[in-house]
Amino acid sequence: MSQKNSLRLRIFSSMMVLLLLSFLLTGTITFYHFKKENEQYHFERLKRKEYAVNAAVDYFIRNEEAFPVQDSLVSLFSDKICELADIHKLEVNIYSLSGHLLISSDPELVRNFQLPDTLSEGILHQVRENQGSYLLSSTNEEGAAYLSSFDYITNERGHPVALISLPYFPEEVDPIGALRLFLTTLSEIYLILLALAAMAAYILSRYIAGSLSEVAQKLRSTRLSGKNTPLSWSRDDEIGALVKEYNRMLEALEQSAVELARNERDHAWRDMARQVAHEIKNPLTPMRLQLQQLERRSSATEPAELQDITRSMVEQIDHLTEIASAFSRFASLPDMKAERVDLLQVLRGSVQLFQAQGVTLSCEEETLWVHADPAQWNRAFNNLLQNAVQAIPSDRKAEISVKAWADGENVQISICDNGIGMEDEQKERLFEPRFTTKSKGMGLGLAMVKRIVEQSAAEIRFDSRIGRGSCFYITLTKT
Repeated sequence: MSQKNSLRLRIFSSMMVLLLLSFLLTGTITFYHFKKENEQYHFERLKRKEYAVNAAVDYFIRNEEAFPVQDSLVSLFSDKICELADIHKLEVNIYSLSGHLLISSDPELVRNFQLPDTLSEGILHQVRENQGSYLLSSTNEEGAAYLSSFDYITNERGHPVALISLPYFPEEVDPIGALRLFLTTLSEIYLILLALAAMAAYILSRYIAGSLSEVAQKLRSTRLSGKNTPLSWSRDDEIGALVKEYNRMLEALEQSAVELARNERDHAWRDMARQVAHEIKNPLTPMRLQLQQLERRSSATEPAELQDITRSMVEQIDHLTEIASAFSRFASLPDMKAERVDLLQVLRGSVQLFQAQGVTLSCEEETLWVHADPAQWNRAFNNLLQNAVQAIPSDRKAEISVKAWADGENVQISICDNGIGMEDEQKERLFEPRFTTKSKGMGLGLAMVKRIVEQSAAEIRFDSRIGRGSCFYITLTKT
């Protein structure tokens, strides 16, 4: 099964399970609610009947001339007890205070063991504890459930003379049948809801799976090389968050691809520079020595023209040696040996070498402590200052301004010149090896500076305008 179909199935199954669980839970709660309400209804109904019967008994006793005692209750209620039972549609029993049955509106219930002829001591104790009114839920010997109320029959002085009991059998009300009817109706409603939920689950799963399928298709088509098209999503939901993460990943991937390509070019250039330096240096040293010996031998006997030729060849060999050394330095740039160093002191040392070429330094700080390799940063500053000096045209007085200052948690350095500036095409390739804007040079100086800056976890940027000069800005973290 495909991932899309599996997701749809999970959504559909989850909604169906939730509906079934809610149906079972609703049915269970409804059953116990019906049962509790039914019991409460019968209890309250029995209490109302008990109150009416007791009121009738009290009225009858109050209108009797003779003072009622327990032995005279049977003759007093022999006729009235049946009238009370017919009026209130329930049986009436009168017990002695010791719990023995004195008279009943339906003796057959007692003879058939549906009602007790003697009350238990527990019932008598509860009646005494409640000072009369007491409701009891029990079952008879046939297993039929019924309710019973117990209360005292008192004389005019308020003394109890007997117990009156009203057995109550829940009859015409059928709670199970009513519950069954309710659950049947509820089942029909849930079947309709189940069909609607199935349609909603299908549409929802199709919508979600379709959106995720589009994202998956884009992910499958993502390549390290080439331009990847970002996704667009109009709503700010979970899928929108996924799309944002995908687009962010694309940006990071493009940056990583650019960085990887640049690192590959740098690595290739270092390998080539190492090979070129080796191939050039090997024959140049003995050639220079031989030419110098030839120049010394011929200085006294040979014409000046030969001396000029040998001197020119020595200069060219020196130039080639310088080129080979530049390639060798670029190829063998050592690893960073960082330490806590006063970068302002390193910068002052570099500026002093170029003071004669119009380089000035301004800084209000006494020290600028950073975590860096002083030897490599000295090399970086020398390259930047040398580039600035070489960018000044011959018909213009050099004005190279170097500034350093503390900016919160950072150290800022700027090197600005009034040279010829750079065009836009040159700016894009400025830090590439072999690229140069000068008529001479290998184009390795700024590439080396860029590498030193990156190894120090620093930042470098520049701004240049044609005819007005260039500025390089470096940011390091202060310690």
